[in-house]
Amino acid sequence: MISIDPRTGDAVSRMLLFLAIVFLISGFVGFLYTLDFSPKPQVNPYPSPTVTTVSGCKRGGCSSQLCVPTDSEDVVSTCEWRAEYGCYRDATCERQADGNCGFTMNDTLTSCLEEIYTNAPAQDTLF
Repeated sequence: MISIDPRTGDAVSRMLLFLAIVFLISGFVGFLYTLDFSPKPQVNPYPSPTVTTVSGCKRGGCSSQLCVPTDSEDVVSTCEWRAEYGCYRDATCERQADGNCGFTMNDTLTSCLEEIYTNAPAQDTLF
């Protein structure tokens, strides 16, 4: 019959329990390293509008949210998507009464923007 000294047997049990816990924790940490927590790029949910020039104006910006003169250099903007940019997708980019390029406000554009600003806070999404 094998007899185990209670003092050393208890120490061995504690050591095995400690090693098992370390093994489980290291496995969990290793698993966490395999996960990808980096933000995923957002895709513009609206296709780019057909580029047309009306009265010397064209769309610009990463999300086609700007209306600029056709003779201006390529306009650079940050690449974010805001819900209201969807309203401008079908809007007309043309010279306004003040001579500057801008989107012509009509009932469709006005109601779309009102709905966006009334029902949901605008949020920027980088992509």
